[in-house]
Amino acid sequence: MKNFVKVQQDIIDSIEKNQLVSAGAGSGKTTVMIEKIANLILKDNVPIESLLVVTFTVLASQEMRERLIQKLNLELENSNEKSHLLDIIEGVKTASIDTIDGFASKTIKKYFYELGVSPNISVISDATKDYYINKAMKKSIYDFSQDNSKINILIDIFGGNKRNLEGVQNIILDTYNKVINIEDYDDFLNMSLDEYKDSVKCENYINKIIVAKIKNIGKKINNYLKSSKFSIKNANFSDFLDKI
Repeated sequence: MKNFVKVQQDIIDSIEKNQLVSAGAGSGKTTVMIEKIANLILKDNVPIESLLVVTFTVLASQEMRERLIQKLNLELENSNEKSHLLDIIEGVKTASIDTIDGFASKTIKKYFYELGVSPNISVISDATKDYYINKAMKKSIYDFSQDNSKINILIDIFGGNKRNLEGVQNIILDTYNKVINIEDYDDFLNMSLDEYKDSVKCENYINKIIVAKIKNIGKKINNYLKSSKFSIKNANFSDFLDKI
């Protein structure tokens, strides 16, 4: 049996419902967790089916399951209740020791009818996710680029020094990756849109458009006056346009 330091043993023996264990890499967190789970099963008779063990990676969940089985096999060698322990070990093989997304996926599939989704729902890989995101991005940019005025606005604001679509795409993808992890991201986007409407950058761009429109109108007026039989004294629109 492994000898634990006091703080580790306190964690193992604690009956508190909520515990936070914070320690550096290699300090024995997983070992303490294995011992605590084994104690719950063997000493407190907690059914393995009622436990949920969640990790961040598939590798960590596999290691947790394997080490728990090793721990129980050691107990099996010195136990008089071998049949009972063998049942527990079999139960560990299918117990809820999983990643966060793996557990969520299984829960969704189990209660799909409550959520109104297909029972065949699956979690795509990161590579597949990136493929579909880039595909959607290219299609959206293509559709948007059919309207030159709209695509020029995007490039002017987000195109960077090179003024190209690559800069626009990078900003959109970067924003998506950050926003998608925010709770209620739809509300966040709507709020951001409202704030951006009043931003200095947007205001400056709109001002440029207004000035361009005024210049265009002014040139038309100036041309009309030059070609007209009427004249307006001291009305030099060329000078006015140059000052705008």
